[in-house]
Amino acid sequence: MTQGWMTGLTMLGLALAGTSGARERCTWPEAMPIRPLVLVGELHGTVETPALVGELACAAAADATPVTVALEMDPTEQARIDAYLASAGTAADRSALLAGRFWTRTMQDGRSSVAMAALIERLRSLRS
Repeated sequence: MTQGWMTGLTMLGLALAGTSGARERCTWPEAMPIRPLVLVGELHGTVETPALVGELACAAAADATPVTVALEMDPTEQARIDAYLASAGTAADRSALLAGRFWTRTMQDGRSSVAMAALIERLRSLRS
């Protein structure tokens, strides 16, 4: 049982160090105080939470604040994510990202949703 629990907590870090956010005009939500650490939890499979995380990452990057986004994914996906973040984001790059077992498994739980792929694309765009 312990191994299954620990696997559920495996997270991948996506760093956006030194990102200016110049292409996108993002600001912190008006009612949200700026903090050095923001943790966002979610029910897997929502569209809104990955979109919010993308907005928060963009707002922080626009302020030249170093950003790290951690996603609950299988650690075997790290190399694909790293390659995608460093890529131009072409259709072939996206296909390579989504080719892993994590994205193609029969039992889906929302962690590998279209919205999560869109979040990774937004982070790639911010990073570039």
